[in-house]
Amino acid sequence: MSVINIEGARINKFDVIGEKEGFMAILKMDEFRHLMKRDPQVAVKIVEMCGRRTLNVVSRQYTGSEVDERVILRPTPISAKRLWDIFESTPDFEELFLNLERRDRKHLVNNSLIFQLEKDITFLRRRTVVANLFLVLRGEVTMMRNGVESTITAGGVIGVEEFLYDQTVDFDLKTKTPALLLKLDKVGYWDIATLSASTALKLCAYFIRRRCTEIT
Repeated sequence: MSVINIEGARINKFDVIGEKEGFMAILKMDEFRHLMKRDPQVAVKIVEMCGRRTLNVVSRQYTGSEVDERVILRPTPISAKRLWDIFESTPDFEELFLNLERRDRKHLVNNSLIFQLEKDITFLRRRTVVANLFLVLRGEVTMMRNGVESTITAGGVIGVEEFLYDQTVDFDLKTKTPALLLKLDKVGYWDIATLSASTALKLCAYFIRRRCTEIT
């Protein structure tokens, strides 16, 4: 905050004790002023980084959520057989299961990611630029959009408009119960299209039909 001269901010003196072996970069204010003259672009990038962090801290303190809180998830290994057993046993995914042939299913499994998440895990935040499709395979997910909360249960598909129109996400997603999710992003989708245009068309048509049915 001191770097970007926020009113009321002050420089605090404190001790830093490392818990694990690693590296830390320290930039003194007089060195920073020298850097502004020597390499303005690097100095500006540092200020932007400090500014983003400052905005996140202030937003968290006064609104309860950060502007750009990164969500890092690790995919969960799952066999193709178990995945398709889940699809087959979920009524809302029955149409998708029946319309996809063996090779179609293989393309989808190989080009998407599966996440097994515990309860109360935020896995997508508003203002996310990259559009992803999420299929809720097990459990329940809470969507918070414009202050309105809704619940998506197993069999739900999230993010169709954002995926198709490359829109920025305007909602937060959080697991209401332990949940199993399938994520398909644009890279995976176009990889499927490269392997099989037929598979990509089947998926696209399915997602559009699902969303149109939900709207009407």
